[in-house]
Amino acid sequence: MAKTTKPGKGLEALIPRKTIGRPPASGRQSGGGEGVFLVEISAVEASSSQPRKHFAKDALEELAASIKSHGILQPLVVEKFERETRTGVEVRYHLLAGERRLRAAKLVGLKQVPVVVRQASDDRTRLLLGLIENIQREDLNAIERAEAYQRLQQDFKLTQEEIADRIGKSREAVANTLRLLALDAATRTAVREKRISEGHARAVLKVPEAKRAALVERFIREETSVREAETIARQEARRSNVPTRLADPRRADAEERLKEELGVPVRITHRGKRGSIALQFDSPEVLDALLKRLLGEKDGKK
Repeated sequence: MAKTTKPGKGLEALIPRKTIGRPPASGRQSGGGEGVFLVEISAVEASSSQPRKHFAKDALEELAASIKSHGILQPLVVEKFERETRTGVEVRYHLLAGERRLRAAKLVGLKQVPVVVRQASDDRTRLLLGLIENIQREDLNAIERAEAYQRLQQDFKLTQEEIADRIGKSREAVANTLRLLALDAATRTAVREKRISEGHARAVLKVPEAKRAALVERFIREETSVREAETIARQEARRSNVPTRLADPRRADAEERLKEELGVPVRITHRGKRGSIALQFDSPEVLDALLKRLLGEKDGKK
């Protein structure tokens, strides 16, 4: 059964994925499921704050063809509002998630679209709700996801762990995606246009910045798999390191594997037969998540 929000609950009451608002006053219920209603497509207004910025024409046309054959399988998420006109009260719907489906539906010429209604108390809550809905529901590319995560951090002061909890991913996955924002503009564009994947982009981050553009061109030209890209990037990174780090390739490989597993930079130091492993973190939240992972804890419990 879907939960309903109550006054005084704040932002937390609106973030869970199962929460929906009250149904619109008009429109008939669709067969798509509980709380799904059909509304006039002309009454739905797109949002300027959604994370998706790039809409590939070919992919949009493919979605339009699918909608023409099978209909819209996943409803749009909207907020209902009313405004006074000369002829009376007009009901409109502000789009929170589903702009790609809305655009494809317009290409097909649909008159009505299925929607689920959510209600937000203010502009800040509305923006947060729209971001969460889009991250959860849309097939965003990795850079769009990274920018959306960054916005949740900067505008709403959410930690990486809080973001991960709300979108159903691990903190390490959120951290790895955020790292993509360190890439140069050309590489980010290649990810947006899906000429390389998120896995390729993470591999590029392993090498010095001066060598990244050439590596991206190589991945595209040779149609390199992600696994091959990771191997190539590790080899390039080893060649770029100072000689003392090149002396033991097994150590460099172990550092890289530990980094990928723990989500933080790792440095192994040898002093004869003895040595140490250093883990680096850049915030208290990252340290807390790292400790839980190392100690096998979940929600503070073993």
